Amino acid sequence: DYGTNFMKVSEVTRYDATNNPVEIKLNNQDQYIANIYDSLNGWLLAKAVNATYDDIAYSSFESDDFHTTAESNGNWIFWSTGTDASGSMTGTKAYYLSGDEIDSKTLHDGVKYVLSFWTKYTMSAIPVVSLIGGHGYTPGMRTVQNTFNGWEDYTAVVSPGRGEYLSITGQGASTIPPSPETYIDELR
Repeated sequence: DYGTNFMKVSEVTRYDATNNPVEIKLNNQDQYIANIYDSLNGWLLAKAVNATYDDIAYSSFESDDFHTTAESNGNWIFWSTGTDASGSMTGTKAYYLSGDEIDSKTLHDGVKYVLSFWTKYTMSAIPVVSLIGGHGYTPGMRTVQNTFNGWEDYTAVVSPGRGEYLSITGQGASTIPPSPETYIDELR
C-alpha cells in the first residue's frame, strides 16, 4: 500500500552490474523500457520503448572496457581485439569483422527483429547475417539503406526459431594477399 498520496508508475525489473536500470516495467502493464549503458562510464547509450532488455542490442565499439559478456558489450558478443581505431562511420572506432563474428543470443523465438549496421569492406566482403542453430543455418536478407564516404548502411529483418541465435560474420583472411577486409559500426 502506497498511501493516498503515492501511485506506483513503474518498477525496475533488471539492473546491470553497476546498478543502472536496464529494464523498467510501466504501471503494472506488459509495457517495458529497456536501456543500454556504457560499462566504463555509465552513460546511457540506447533506450527502447516497448522492448525488454533481452530484445535490444547496440554498440558503436567506442568503449575501452570490452569484455566477453554480452551485457558489457551492449548485448552483443564479440572480442575486444576486433576494435580498430583506423577509421569508423561515427566516433573513433569500428569493429574489424574479417574472419570474425558478432553474435546475439538473447533473442526470443518467433519475434521479428530489425538489425541495422554500417559496413565498409573490400573485395565484396559484405558481412553475412544469419540465424544459427535450431534448423541449421539460415542466411538473412540485407538491404542497403544509405551510403556515405565508402560506408553502407544495411538493414535486415530476422525472426529466430527455437534454439536459433543471430550471427554476423566477416569473410576470413586469405593466404594470398590482398585479404578481404570488413569493418562494422553502429550495430543495433
